[in-house]
Amino acid sequence: MSNSPFGSDTQKYWDERYSLFLRFDDGIEIDKEALFSVMPEKYASLIAKKTKGDTVLEAFGCVGGSAIGFALENKKVTAIELNKDRYNMGKRNVEIYGVENNVTFIHSDIKDFLDHNEYLFDTIFLDPPWGGPDYYRRESLYFDDFIISGLTMQDMAKRSGASYTVMRLPKNFDFDKLIKDYPEAVLEHYTREDGRSYFSCFWINTKEFDNK
Repeated sequence: MSNSPFGSDTQKYWDERYSLFLRFDDGIEIDKEALFSVMPEKYASLIAKKTKGDTVLEAFGCVGGSAIGFALENKKVTAIELNKDRYNMGKRNVEIYGVENNVTFIHSDIKDFLDHNEYLFDTIFLDPPWGGPDYYRRESLYFDDFIISGLTMQDMAKRSGASYTVMRLPKNFDFDKLIKDYPEAVLEHYTREDGRSYFSCFWINTKEFDNK
């Protein structure tokens, strides 16, 4: 076992790095925030297989975990990442997996991108930073608890023009309210190997947001 380069407080996340990227030792690049926020490879694959469409806009690209999952399912991905370091890491990581021809990383704020976007996407994937590992201290979260540049996730989905929306949601999300507000959506809960709750994913036709 090696010590985490990001400090002892991240050791448990560092110990799980091979679940994030099976090819971690091939030169995968990651930073402290991505260590606890990037989509693990197994789940990126599961979500990609269930996602409709051939083109995906990923609003929060991080270091490429989800983009790689979609690209390995032969989807064309445009991944937006505001942090320049993670943008560069993401570009490098998709190259390690050999899917750079299916993934375009763009260094931008998602609102700025949407303001000037001329592309058409089948699906938008939203996996925002809900607040790092301390998010679980909150009793519950809902869509209005995450607003960036004045936009909720529903706003981002509608403005993207995508037909379908996929969201990764934290385990303390208000799922009762979600099901009540969007009964037509598909919701799946994912667990860790030891059976503990991990996160959930939500698939919906974007047009359903117009009714709320």
